[in-house]
Amino acid sequence: MERLRSDHESKKPFSVKIMNVTEAERNVWVKIRKDPEAFRKSLFDGDWADAAHHPDLGQLRILRVITGHDGVSRIIARQGDFLFAYPLHGN
Repeated sequence: MERLRSDHESKKPFSVKIMNVTEAERNVWVKIRKDPEAFRKSLFDGDWADAAHHPDLGQLRILRVITGHDGVSRIIARQGDFLFAYPLHGN
């Protein structure tokens, strides 16, 4: 996660990655209510999170890192039919 954050902050090119979510990290990931056609800052405006829904243990496909209008940078990942977000840092 630290490498994703540092790459995002230094504006390095992003490529899709696969990672395994662990029991320790699982509850920090939250489901994104929308399945947008494009990932924009506005994805994190309003009531975007389903905080009661977390990914299963296992693989997540890391799709993007975005800093929302709220100043929080989040990893966006897919597992099955659902998108999840993980907060990296905020202002």
